[in-house]
Amino acid sequence: MLDNVGFTRDGNKDITEIFGKKVYDYPKPVSLIEHLIPIVISPENRDIVLDFFAGSGTTGHAVWDLNREDGGNRKFIIVNLDEEVQDENIKMDYPTVADICIERLRRVSEKYNEEEQQKLTENDQDFGFKVFRLDKSNFNLKDEFEISEEEDVEELKKKYLEWLGLWVNEPLVGDWKPIDIVYETMLKEGFDLNSKIEERKIKGNKFFHVADEKQKLEFYMSLDEKITEEAIEEIELQNTEIRCLYFWIKP
Repeated sequence: MLDNVGFTRDGNKDITEIFGKKVYDYPKPVSLIEHLIPIVISPENRDIVLDFFAGSGTTGHAVWDLNREDGGNRKFIIVNLDEEVQDENIKMDYPTVADICIERLRRVSEKYNEEEQQKLTENDQDFGFKVFRLDKSNFNLKDEFEISEEEDVEELKKKYLEWLGLWVNEPLVGDWKPIDIVYETMLKEGFDLNSKIEERKIKGNKFFHVADEKQKLEFYMSLDEKITEEAIEEIELQNTEIRCLYFWIKP
C-alpha cells in the first residue's frame, strides 16, 4: 500500500510548473516514481531505469531528482510511441506525446545544469540526454542476388555486375544525414550510444572520431567524396582496437 507518495493532482502540478500550463492528462507524479526507484536500485550502482511507457517523461525527471538528492549515478532509457496529441491547442506546440516528453526533459535539464553551475563545489552530475527515433536504415540495402540454373553463365555474370554496381554506386539512401550514418554504424559495430563523437579536420578531410571508452574501441569515419593518403597516414593508431571506416560518396 502506497500512502502519501503522490497523486494525479501532484503530477499535474509538476507539469504546470515546468510548462506554465497543463499540456498532458493524468501524468505520473515525480514523488511516486522517486519512491519506487530506490526499492530496486541503490544510488551506488550505475543502474539503468527502463520505462517503456514514458508518457510525459516523469521517470527521467525522477531519476535526475534522486541523483541530485544522494549523488547517485542512475541512468534512464524511456520509450514513447509516436502518439498524436488530441487537444488541438496543445498540438500546435507539441504534435506528439513524445514531443511533450522531450521538451519536459530539455527544460528540466537546462534548469538543473544552471543550478549546478551556480554551486561553489564541484559536481559531476550529468543532466544531459539523447533522443533517438526508430527509422529505416540509412544504408541502401539491396535484395540478395538470385541465381537461376536455367540462365546462361555469361548472362548471370552480366546481371551480377549490374547488381553489384547498384550497391557500389548507391551505398546510402537519398535523404541520409552524416550524424545518422555515424550512429547507425555505432549500432552495427556494437558501440555504446553514449560514445564520444568528435568532428576532426585531418589533412583537408572531415572525419568523425567515435570513441567508446568502456570497451576501449574507436573508429574514424569520413563521408567526403575523396580521402587523401595523407589524411589516412595522419590518423594515429593508439593502443585500442580501432575500426577505420571510409566512405566515398559520388556526387
